[in-house]
Amino acid sequence: MQALRPWAAAAATLVMLLSGCSATEPPSIAPLSIEDGVPHYRSMTRELMAALSAKFPTVEWSREATEHLGPREDGQGCSFHPASYESKQGLEKASPRFKEVMAAVNPVLEKFHFTKVEKLADVPGGWTVIKSSDRHGASLSLSAKGTTLLSLGAPLKAADCNVALPAYGS
Repeated sequence: MQALRPWAAAAATLVMLLSGCSATEPPSIAPLSIEDGVPHYRSMTRELMAALSAKFPTVEWSREATEHLGPREDGQGCSFHPASYESKQGLEKASPRFKEVMAAVNPVLEKFHFTKVEKLADVPGGWTVIKSSDRHGASLSLSAKGTTLLSLGAPLKAADCNVALPAYGS
């Protein structure tokens, strides 16, 4: 029995070392550059709007805010917000518990390497909300309470946030 103790200690050490490299740990955040990130997140927003419009054709959407790029609060690069969109009707009425909303947006989220949405976010105040994020630190929120708002924010690498955004289609 004594001969097993050194082996057990070595096995425990190996398990501890390997657990530090576990695939279940979130990868470190590495923001995209402005040149890569802006077209990527613009495309994602357009495809999300197309998916929601196809699934809920009677829901009218309008641009709630234009896109903008500015310095992050922590001073580490820039923060990009593609145009956000708001519906006149709340999707929570058309899709109780957002099941149909999740089914519509998940293929787009997965295509753009965002986390799949499987449940509502825990948000107080009667809001119906789903959230998703990617490995670059971007976060998406689709929140409804009478109207529905789709918004996305993403950190981007840049030395200067006062630059012209890449043209559409680039």
